[in-house]
Amino acid sequence: MSIRPTNPRPIGRALAAAALGLATVGCSDGDVSDSGSAGTPVPPATSGLAVSAEELDVDLESPTVVLGADDGTLLVAERAGNVRRIDPEDPSTSTVVLDITADVGDVSGEKGLLGLAMSPDEDELYASYTRAEDGAGVITTFPLGDDGVAAASGRELLMVPQPFANHNGGHVVVDDDGLLWFGLGDGGGGGDPESNGQNPATLLGSLLRVRPTLDGDDPYEIPDDNPFVDGSTPAGDEAAPEAWAYGLRNPWRFTFDSATGDLWIADVGQGAYEEINHVTVGEGLGLGANFGWNRREGTHPYTDGPDPAEEPGDLVDPVFDYDHSGGRCSVTGGVVVRDSPGLPDLDGVYLWADLCEGVLHGLRTNDASEADGTTAPDNAESGVTDLDLGAQVPGITSFGTAADGEVYAVSVGESRLWRLTQDG
Repeated sequence: MSIRPTNPRPIGRALAAAALGLATVGCSDGDVSDSGSAGTPVPPATSGLAVSAEELDVDLESPTVVLGADDGTLLVAERAGNVRRIDPEDPSTSTVVLDITADVGDVSGEKGLLGLAMSPDEDELYASYTRAEDGAGVITTFPLGDDGVAAASGRELLMVPQPFANHNGGHVVVDDDGLLWFGLGDGGGGGDPESNGQNPATLLGSLLRVRPTLDGDDPYEIPDDNPFVDGSTPAGDEAAPEAWAYGLRNPWRFTFDSATGDLWIADVGQGAYEEINHVTVGEGLGLGANFGWNRREGTHPYTDGPDPAEEPGDLVDPVFDYDHSGGRCSVTGGVVVRDSPGLPDLDGVYLWADLCEGVLHGLRTNDASEADGTTAPDNAESGVTDLDLGAQVPGITSFGTAADGEVYAVSVGESRLWRLTQDG
């Protein structure tokens, strides 16, 4: 399903509660209010597949990110500020390749080392974290030596003040062209009290896209094809030139499909609905897209937000959303499976999970689902089918793909690293 402008859909009223809380692997902003009940979720389709999560024997402390390197090793970021290199075939020992624990310091609330990426040539390591002195969101790049260990000091690329200690977002990806993508939450506080999600002039509540520079006075350049490169929207409103899209609440992981270039964004909801957005490369990757927060939560009007009559036009619907029934609380976005030895029948499936439910799911486009008989009719309009893959992944906070295509996952609360494999 490609992104498209839509009109708001009618719903019942929503619950207002918060989502991702790394410190407790919980779901509260401290602003809970009961304003109704969510709708009935569409049950996952029967996939006919069973996936297992194999726990690797490795000593980790609150891992937040797992990232594959070209040499077959994994880089795992720990919330306090260490990055470890692990051989998945011999995981019992690991090497610390970056230590920024002094820079991170405070890991209360949702703070800590939240994102990690490497340059295409793997000579630079990008770390996204909240800094100790004031909780601001920072991206710093560290040169990687021939031994795979990062330099002790780095170059700060970007600093974004955070008004609250939650919704820090923090996921970072470097694409094949060397462009750095950075997902930022709305600044927190519950309900977006500063209306950052609908303000294209702020970096908060946005997906950013810049080209890092490794020397000179400017830490990054603005790509010429960014939608707000001139500092304004098509309507003439002020806009941040770094922003590629906005209207996000707390994008907890996004990924590019290595085969198609499509972009998948998981966005944590306020208290009633979680959403997953899919942007197809054929539509220019949705330049300037407004994903709707805080006018909408998923495909539903956010009832504690601004007057719905003031909703801007051309909001972009997610391709999938779900409510908090069954103990669900917060979406964790994953990766698109491609050429995975361990998951051969899931090629092209986008993996995701819910932090509290702890069950592995997959989204498959309905074109592919019709071919194997797993299409769920209720999902025909959105273009995807949700598959219950069975594996238990308690407290999952991130997915990653190794160089050989194997898929891994980590849990910050459980301090675990899993390898995902298909049964049978």
